[in-house]
Amino acid sequence: MDAVSLLLIASLVFGFSLVAKRLEPGLITPPIIFVGAGMLLAWSPWFSGISTPLIESLLEVTLALVLFSDAARVDLQVVRERLHIPVRLLLIGLPLTIGLGLLIGRPLLGSWGAAALCAVMLAPTDAALGEAVVSDKRVPVFVRQSLSVESGLNDGLAVPALTAAIAFAISAETGADGVASALASILLGVTVGIIVGRLGASALVGSTRRGWSDTMGTRIGTLGLALATFAAAETAGASGFVAVFVAGMVLGSRARELCSTLFAFTDNEGRLFTLLSFLAFGAVAVPFALGNLTWPIVGYAVLSLTVIRAIPVAIALIGSKLRPVTVAMMAWFGPRGIASVVFVLLAAEALEEEAALSQLTLTVVSFTVLLSVILHGVSAAPLARAYAAALAHATPDMLELTDMVEMDERPE
Repeated sequence: MDAVSLLLIASLVFGFSLVAKRLEPGLITPPIIFVGAGMLLAWSPWFSGISTPLIESLLEVTLALVLFSDAARVDLQVVRERLHIPVRLLLIGLPLTIGLGLLIGRPLLGSWGAAALCAVMLAPTDAALGEAVVSDKRVPVFVRQSLSVESGLNDGLAVPALTAAIAFAISAETGADGVASALASILLGVTVGIIVGRLGASALVGSTRRGWSDTMGTRIGTLGLALATFAAAETAGASGFVAVFVAGMVLGSRARELCSTLFAFTDNEGRLFTLLSFLAFGAVAVPFALGNLTWPIVGYAVLSLTVIRAIPVAIALIGSKLRPVTVAMMAWFGPRGIASVVFVLLAAEALEEEAALSQLTLTVVSFTVLLSVILHGVSAAPLARAYAAALAHATPDMLELTDMVEMDERPE
């Protein structure tokens, strides 16, 4: 990337910082702005492009930090005791979403391999694409936290499914059996995550209690632990994303008092990584997808954001005592984001000898994420207002109005 291209990107980031507060909450969200800016850059005669290795590194680091932070942020005891809704969405809704995506994808995408890959890649949700819903205090905290927990955990839980889907796709296309290798990668990733997470958490706690480290040191340490876990797993031939997700859960359970510095980074400076990832997505993946669209791909993308999400959510929430308006809101609020983009890049690396399959999945996932960025971004703020108004006259005994504090505001 030359100096002119860097200047364009840096100017965009600086310009956005000047009006970021003014844009919130609004119909035009930061992801929409950065994806759109990326598309404009791709068509600009002054932009030389972004190298593929740079994009892959940016996306992988971003997802690793997000997985680590999200896993550390979730208090599993609170989830078990108070937030049974995300448990339903994760244990029932997520597998049903993958299964329904597989069944619908087979006739539209032409093969079981492509259908399996796209079903898994588009299963995780990204609450950041509809931030107005999860940050609007008028939406009950029980509902907001349920959606946040679902979004925070489903991408990590989908990583093993992605590994299995890649092995299945390779087997379907070439006849090679990669199931044993995929299983070994997952199990080794879990092992690395537990070992590195426990050692890192113990070291951070010990250093802090002895007064050897302060807030800044802890922030650097937690970020270093996330990246070290990812690198250690990849070096060992394991799934780095499985490892970093497990390590985040270990850190959150063993050293929760130190996690606030990690959350501060991902909520502030870490947001820049996410926005730059959307910029790269708009500059590289979106033009490719738009140039390779077919009606079956458009149809699958639309169904992925509607039917493939809505039916599993509705089934998962049967008997939950949530109002129909809440079920409908949760069914729609399933944005697809950075996790899906990284997943398709990981699959592309594994399927480098299957160019047609790799290009098909890249087109499907990229176009679906583009639709999600626009549709969920534009609808988030109006949806939050309308939903809050629908609950304005609700009785205090409603499940949605369960009294609880914000997860990040609980005493350590």
